[in-house]
Amino acid sequence: VFFFEYGCLVFWGLDPEEELYFMRFVQEFEEESIRTEEQERDDMTFFYAPRSPQGDVTSPTRLYNDQVCLSSNSALEKMSISFALAQSTKLMVLETRVDTTFAANRSYPQELAETGHISLSQTDVARLIGQLFIVKSSVNLESDMLDSKFT
Repeated sequence: VFFFEYGCLVFWGLDPEEELYFMRFVQEFEEESIRTEEQERDDMTFFYAPRSPQGDVTSPTRLYNDQVCLSSNSALEKMSISFALAQSTKLMVLETRVDTTFAANRSYPQELAETGHISLSQTDVARLIGQLFIVKSSVNLESDMLDSKFT
């Protein structure tokens, strides 16, 4: 099991009950939680690359069609793959948040272009602008995880 500071967990070889146990366990340590509909889950199968009769690995580590082929049972190899999967999943969450916000506000620029005004009160427009700033700030802050490196 690998835990990442930006809220992603990656499980290797656990059954669903064990995964649920870990997800419930970390909930008490959450600083803030995302809504259930924003959560992402990506299930992949993994297997170890076959070896030649001499014991040599016949295939490099790779991800392909929701399958992970590992060249060894190394924790570092699994951590590297887990890191990539966690970043990808977190990026999907951020993209979904932006897409949802964009879809919810898409009609207003069109309405403004066509009619010269928006059918919202000044207070409602200010609220929408505030929500857009919150999403923008969230993406800016949370996208920093893409810059993190293991040393």
